[in-house]
Amino acid sequence: MKGQMILQWSQPLFQLWGRRFGGLFTLIDAIDRSSIADSHSHDEWKIINTETAKEYEMRYLVVVLVLLLLAFFSMFAWASPSPGTQESDLFVGEWKGSLTVAGVTLEFTITFSRDEKTLLGGTIDIPAQGASGIHLGDIKVEGSKISFAIDDPGAQGNPTFEGALDETGKTITGTFSQSGYEGTFSMDKQESETAAGETPITPAPSS
Repeated sequence: MKGQMILQWSQPLFQLWGRRFGGLFTLIDAIDRSSIADSHSHDEWKIINTETAKEYEMRYLVVVLVLLLLAFFSMFAWASPSPGTQESDLFVGEWKGSLTVAGVTLEFTITFSRDEKTLLGGTIDIPAQGASGIHLGDIKVEGSKISFAIDDPGAQGNPTFEGALDETGKTITGTFSQSGYEGTFSMDKQESETAAGETPITPAPSS
């Protein structure tokens, strides 16, 4: 009787999950019932001995546990951000800031964007040095952290930035290093007109 109650309780659940996983567990349930029907009459089915009932109970409990684990890992996979896509989107746009190293402060503008392969790329402008559109390389994003280097033959000493977004997602602060010297930098994200939701006002034609 105990085994029968377990089968009756489990059947709707396995039929539901059977539809989710291509009918696999519905098929298992059908095979189990078929094998029992071949070896027992209808009356004998109601009085399956205790050991057989426990065997079926354990079998279904194991399958339920497997299904729960599959559901848990499926939800975890769906909730996880896609590497290199959603995380990097936080940095796409124009950033303006300054760096200070060895007592020298330089203002700069950095623009992060995506190419056709959705890879994150960037350029840097340093007006005081007459540098514009200098390519950034070795860009790495991990959560709210980002690191990159100025990838240009004229940039000596491997100038490298390592920083992290603040809670607002609008400011990046961190360290700047070059030729053994280390300093700090900070930059703020610039909000475009479309991002700010502003609509340019067109002057009314003069009469």
